[in-house]
Amino acid sequence: MNDHAVVFPRITRKSRHVSMAMLVLPVAILGCRPENRSTSNAETKSASATDELADRRTGRDGTDSTVTISPHVPEEWEHAMPHDSFTPSTTNTPISNEGVTVTLPEADEERAMAFAMIARLRAKAGKHEAAIEGFDEAIGLMEGNPSWYSDRGDSWFELGEHQKAIADYSRAIGIAPDDPFTYCLRGDAWLVLGENDKALQDHNRAVELAPDDAYYYYSRSFVYEDMREDGRILSDLNRAVELEPDDPEYRDVLANYLASSPSDSVRDGEAAVAHAKIACELTDWEDPLHISTLAKGYAETGDFQRAVQKIRDAMKLLPDHTDAEILESYQLLLKLFESNRP
Repeated sequence: MNDHAVVFPRITRKSRHVSMAMLVLPVAILGCRPENRSTSNAETKSASATDELADRRTGRDGTDSTVTISPHVPEEWEHAMPHDSFTPSTTNTPISNEGVTVTLPEADEERAMAFAMIARLRAKAGKHEAAIEGFDEAIGLMEGNPSWYSDRGDSWFELGEHQKAIADYSRAIGIAPDDPFTYCLRGDAWLVLGENDKALQDHNRAVELAPDDAYYYYSRSFVYEDMREDGRILSDLNRAVELEPDDPEYRDVLANYLASSPSDSVRDGEAAVAHAKIACELTDWEDPLHISTLAKGYAETGDFQRAVQKIRDAMKLLPDHTDAEILESYQLLLKLFESNRP
């Protein structure tokens, strides 16, 4: 039995890739939370589309004090971070903050989209109560957009209001029943509430709708983790790697599970080393988390000399601003491996 707990990082909506600093934390990480959403349902199937929307910037120099929010110029609205309270939708008073004035359109449809865009910005900044107000405004002006219900559900989830999140995800599913990601989101909410059967039903539906998308197998593995279905966890993680063999994050998660699983029948140090090496090669040996996973693999094989060396290599790559808890987790691994304990 390993002394360090198996940890699955969650792939986020913003990039559909793992927040790699999280994998070594000696705590269970649950919940696939979408930190960012695209403006259309079709974009939920495309990592590049969500990345493009989430990261778009115009390089504004700050000399222009007015930005008109329009659904046709998304590169402009990200530069406006409004106050915590919205201007009522019945007026056309500009919203101002930090020298930036946002003029809302007068037409209901464009105005609704503007509120939704602002709400997404607030959610991205962690202002979820204000984000919910924005989505309320958008939905009040123009119903029928499933992504707005899903986005509002995301904010409810972040506030710990999981039943309200489920209600919004269900509304989105009612409008767009073929969007697998919304089932995934609702499944995560059910999982947090301990409703494993309902969570599995939603994640199964996501896999049915997108059988060739690695993300949904990966996501379903968290339900199986909670149900202690070790064989099914391994099966889903292997399937994710089969579908996206050049994705270093999926390789890393599989390697971490093979090296750190609490089940003796699942742990396989040699296979963990093989997958972790590929993850390291795919990232040019520059990602400390992949290297730390390789160290875990070596430890599981009993090669503690290499395990110690690799965890030290990983620590050298940590940025100066690394969170103290994350740094402590690396130090814990180093101490374990120096003591010849996997």
